Amino acid sequence: MVQVETLHEPIVVRADFRGGQIEPLWFQQGQRKLQVVSVHACWLQRDTDCRRYCFSVQADTGDIFELHLDARDMQWWLDRVCLEG
Repeated sequence: MVQVETLHEPIVVRADFRGGQIEPLWFQQGQRKLQVVSVHACWLQRDTDCRRYCFSVQADTGDIFELHLDARDMQWWLDRVCLEG
Protein backbone atom coordinates (compact mmCIF):
# COMPACT_ATOMS: atom_id res chain seq x y z
CA MET A 1 0.00 0.00 0.00
CA VAL A 2 1.28 3.48 -0.93
CA GLN A 3 0.74 6.35 1.47
CA VAL A 4 0.96 9.93 0.15
CA GLU A 5 1.70 12.72 2.61
CA THR A 6 1.33 16.35 1.56
CA LEU A 7 3.93 18.55 3.22
CA HIS A 8 5.20 22.07 2.79
CA GLU A 9 8.55 22.07 4.55
CA PRO A 10 11.63 24.14 3.77
CA ILE A 11 14.59 21.82 3.19
CA VAL A 12 18.30 21.92 2.43
CA VAL A 13 19.22 20.52 -1.00
CA ARG A 14 22.56 19.93 -2.70
CA ALA A 15 22.07 20.27 -6.46
CA ASP A 16 24.18 20.66 -9.56
CA PHE A 17 23.40 23.57 -11.86
CA ARG A 18 24.92 22.81 -15.28
CA GLY A 19 24.05 23.67 -18.85
CA GLY A 20 20.78 25.31 -17.86
CA GLN A 21 19.67 22.18 -15.97
CA ILE A 22 19.16 21.56 -12.25
CA GLU A 23 19.86 18.12 -10.77
CA PRO A 24 19.09 17.48 -7.07
CA LEU A 25 21.76 15.21 -5.53
CA TRP A 26 20.64 14.94 -1.90
CA PHE A 27 18.33 16.69 0.52
CA GLN A 28 17.91 16.94 4.26
CA GLN A 29 14.55 16.49 5.94
CA GLY A 30 14.96 17.31 9.60
CA GLN A 31 17.97 15.29 10.75
CA ARG A 32 17.68 12.78 7.86
CA LYS A 33 19.95 13.18 4.85
CA LEU A 34 18.52 11.42 1.80
CA GLN A 35 20.49 10.60 -1.32
CA VAL A 36 18.68 11.10 -4.65
CA VAL A 37 19.11 7.92 -6.70
CA SER A 38 16.99 9.02 -9.67
CA VAL A 39 15.01 11.97 -10.97
CA HIS A 40 11.69 10.72 -12.36
CA ALA A 41 10.39 14.05 -13.69
CA CYS A 42 11.11 17.76 -13.69
CA TRP A 43 8.87 20.61 -14.76
CA LEU A 44 8.54 24.35 -14.53
CA GLN A 45 5.50 25.78 -12.75
CA ARG A 46 4.82 29.43 -13.46
CA ASP A 47 2.69 31.34 -11.01
CA THR A 48 1.84 34.98 -11.48
CA ASP A 49 4.77 36.23 -9.42
CA CYS A 50 7.35 33.44 -9.48
CA ARG A 51 8.75 30.35 -11.11
CA ARG A 52 9.00 27.02 -9.36
CA TYR A 53 11.39 24.35 -10.59
CA CYS A 54 9.70 21.08 -9.57
CA PHE A 55 11.15 17.58 -9.29
CA SER A 56 9.91 14.09 -8.58
CA VAL A 57 12.84 12.13 -7.15
CA GLN A 58 13.47 8.71 -5.67
CA ALA A 59 15.59 8.63 -2.54
CA ASP A 60 17.88 5.86 -1.36
CA THR A 61 15.06 4.77 0.97
CA GLY A 62 12.96 3.80 -2.07
CA ASP A 63 10.40 6.52 -1.33
CA ILE A 64 9.36 9.11 -3.93
CA PHE A 65 9.53 12.80 -3.03
CA GLU A 66 8.26 15.91 -4.76
CA LEU A 67 10.53 18.94 -4.29
CA HIS A 68 10.56 22.42 -5.71
CA LEU A 69 12.94 25.36 -5.87
CA ASP A 70 11.24 28.74 -5.51
CA ALA A 71 13.07 31.15 -7.85
CA ARG A 72 12.03 34.23 -5.83
CA ASP A 73 14.21 33.43 -2.85
CA MET A 74 16.06 30.29 -4.04
CA GLN A 75 14.49 28.27 -1.21
CA TRP A 76 13.91 24.54 -1.66
CA TRP A 77 10.66 22.97 -0.43
CA LEU A 78 9.48 19.41 0.19
CA ASP A 79 5.91 19.19 -1.11
CA ARG A 80 4.93 15.49 -1.01
CA VAL A 81 6.25 12.08 -0.16
CA CYS A 82 4.94 8.71 -1.39
CA LEU A 83 5.81 6.07 1.18
CA GLU A 84 5.82 2.36 0.38
CA GLY A 85 4.03 0.61 3.19
